[in-house]
Amino acid sequence: MQAVLPLAFLAGSLSLTACNPSPRTPVESPGDTAEHEPLPPISPTAWVARASIDLRGRRPTLSELDQATDMEAARAMVVQFADDDELGTRMAWLYDDQLLTAHYFLNTDVRDWSALDQDTTQAVGWAPLELMRYIVDEDLALTSLVTATELPRNDSVAHYFELEPPGTGTDWAMMPPPDARPMAGILSSSELWFVHDADGLNYNRHRANALARMFLCDDMLLRDVTFALDLSIDSLENLENAVATEPQCTTCHAALDPLAAFFGGFPDRSVEVSHPGLYRYSTWGETWTSGWTTPSWFGRPAKDLEEVGHLVAADPRFSRCIIRVFSEGLFASPLEQALGGKMASSTWLDAQTLAQGAPENLIGRELVRSLVVDPAYIQGKERVLRPESYPEVLGDLLGLDPQSSDLQAMAWSTEHRLLGGGLDDFTINERNPSPGVGHITLQGWAARANTRSALQNDSARPKTSQVLWTVTEPWATDDALVRKQLAVWHGRFLSELVDADSEEIDRLLGLWHAVGGAEDPEIAWATVVEALIRHPRFLLY
Repeated sequence: MQAVLPLAFLAGSLSLTACNPSPRTPVESPGDTAEHEPLPPISPTAWVARASIDLRGRRPTLSELDQATDMEAARAMVVQFADDDELGTRMAWLYDDQLLTAHYFLNTDVRDWSALDQDTTQAVGWAPLELMRYIVDEDLALTSLVTATELPRNDSVAHYFELEPPGTGTDWAMMPPPDARPMAGILSSSELWFVHDADGLNYNRHRANALARMFLCDDMLLRDVTFALDLSIDSLENLENAVATEPQCTTCHAALDPLAAFFGGFPDRSVEVSHPGLYRYSTWGETWTSGWTTPSWFGRPAKDLEEVGHLVAADPRFSRCIIRVFSEGLFASPLEQALGGKMASSTWLDAQTLAQGAPENLIGRELVRSLVVDPAYIQGKERVLRPESYPEVLGDLLGLDPQSSDLQAMAWSTEHRLLGGGLDDFTINERNPSPGVGHITLQGWAARANTRSALQNDSARPKTSQVLWTVTEPWATDDALVRKQLAVWHGRFLSELVDADSEEIDRLLGLWHAVGGAEDPEIAWATVVEALIRHPRFLLY
């Protein structure tokens, strides 16, 4: 039987089965991409708002909006936003779309990970992403992701896996591994390989393919290959022989199997030990699996995972992949689509050139700076506020602690995340980038759950510390003062500056009067804040 099939179709038969669906689908080649209609020019304030949310996790202040008088002034601010202390966290969340670890342990049905307490579950899933946050914040080369000699650990992770605690509580510290594992940054992370695990039948091929997908942007399961196989039951029993001898199989397996041989030190899914036992690296297992197939990195022999990490760092595909991941996260669309099927703009090409010529100079902040001034970012389509951005954005606007349970639910609760188009890192591994009923429902919940308490809390603060009542006294009823405060909120919540006598404020004041006004000011004020949080311009930026 002769057929041309996607390799994923035959994955189960070829022992390449992934525990999760691939998070990416093939994209059109630039030559096949249709011409795109030019988007309307973005305003300086809209550019500043977009970059502020993406890089800092909060909307710009009124002062910053005032300063965005033209595109040059906006550019100066946008470039400066990359210095913000929040950048590493923002980029770590962006990178979760590639690693799929943050929420995996909350949602998986493998082992009993989902039975862990909330703090531990979140910490175990965040650990691989914490390394990205650390690298970006410390201005280390992005190649450190696969060459670092220490891994992040906090007290929750340490206590659960019976490791030495750093004594930092929920904060993270970089620490050496608890055993003799070869160190290759995130490639040596037990938490990462708990997610992308293996079983006794696929000989760590799933992990090898996960490495290629996550760090080279080369998912072998998505390759189109031609098979001429007799798919009888008898032939399926000889698949391992086919993998080693059939030309149609060896095309991929010649690279995949030697790469899989580096992962024998990490336990597979069939191992029945306690979670602390699972964390430990087995040098015996490493030696055993290296005897199945001579370990190598795409034909280049390597001693162990540490050497592989350096080979990954030096491979141009790694730099190109990490640039692609950052680009697609910030452009909010597949790269070919974002670039309109045409030649990439000069800033993106400069980043590519730097990565291929001197990957050790590829620094997260500098890469981000080059991307947020790229036309593909500035003129790109509006994007939807990510669920993990809600806690910081709303916390900043309402004067609430972003770590409060109500706000954190939007980042960590599976139900809230899926409403907001996010991932659960187990069955849903692609975002929904188009606003819909779920996004509107999440907006409504966020508004109802937080508005009244925020206004009440702010009214009890000293005047100099108030976040919301910046123009009026709490619960003011004078129309002129109400207009001034509403104009301030319109600028803060929607990043659009308007005058107090504008039509936008006429409509908000009309709503304020319609739901209670001076007779019930608490309801009136809470309703207009809810209306701003529910506004399309709050969700789309």
